[in-house]
Amino acid sequence: MKSLFFLSILTLLFTASAFAQLQEDVDYNPSVQPEFFGGQEAMHAYLKENLNYPADALENKKTETIFVEFIINEDGSISRQIARRGGHPSLVTEALRVVSEMPAWNPGQDASGKNVKTSITLPVRFEL
Repeated sequence: MKSLFFLSILTLLFTASAFAQLQEDVDYNPSVQPEFFGGQEAMHAYLKENLNYPADALENKKTETIFVEFIINEDGSISRQIARRGGHPSLVTEALRVVSEMPAWNPGQDASGKNVKTSITLPVRFEL
């Protein structure tokens, strides 16, 4: 439970992060946050079904959480994926792949109800 709380706090801290200079068109604090269609449970089901443990990482018993930052565009599509934290190269590659192939999200909205680009950071866990 503590680790889930910790990951939630980390996700919130990273949501409004790092590439602000390059992302002036991104709303880091929308009135309505973007959401995976179907909510958190549907997103976890998507990750469980689509995340493949790389053979070399499995063989070497690598476990890790990769933090992937990405943009949810006005139409809900995903772009600008980058691993913000993670080390094992094949785990980073797989985390980026599974995020880039996600279906469209419900986009974030500003106070007037207009869809806006929003930055999200998602922890992708690899556990044996």
